[in-house]
Amino acid sequence: MNAPLINLKADRLATLSWQHAAPRPIKVERAPIAPRSTETRSHARIAAGFCAALRAVLAPAHWDVLGGTLAVETGGEVRYPDAVVDSAASGAMSTATPLLIVEVLSPFSTGLDFTVKLAEYLSLDALETYIVASQDEPIVWVWQRSEANREFVSQPVEVYGRQSVIELEALGVLLPLSEIYRGASTA
Repeated sequence: MNAPLINLKADRLATLSWQHAAPRPIKVERAPIAPRSTETRSHARIAAGFCAALRAVLAPAHWDVLGGTLAVETGGEVRYPDAVVDSAASGAMSTATPLLIVEVLSPFSTGLDFTVKLAEYLSLDALETYIVASQDEPIVWVWQRSEANREFVSQPVEVYGRQSVIELEALGVLLPLSEIYRGASTA
């Protein structure tokens, strides 16, 4: 019988090594290490839709597009976003320098995605874009750095409707919501 791990204390490298060897994704957030909650099929389809849409427009020699498997180090936390764009030059199992992060909302994560994770992700120097996507309808909220002053906008741009596109300024590409939300059971 497996006993739950309670208050496991380890340094970041040991934690990442342990997570990498775990049989399923693990969420680490200050306290105990716990299995990541199970998401809905719609959530999984939207996350996969982001990865597919990004892979279709980005050069694989320059960029890795990974879904839920690349750890993002945000100061004292280790997060596993639903989609991450990172330099293809790295072979590490974690990064502190992602270019783009996507989180698909879940009932338990909505508060975190718009507050705690928002603050953590926007503090990453290399991050250019943070996207939060609804799993209930084709709506995304996009924070991008300004080219002029390198600061993130205070309010996100809301992109909604399957006919709309997300303009990723730092990458110079467009992502159609129709591609991202293909197969997702949304309104």
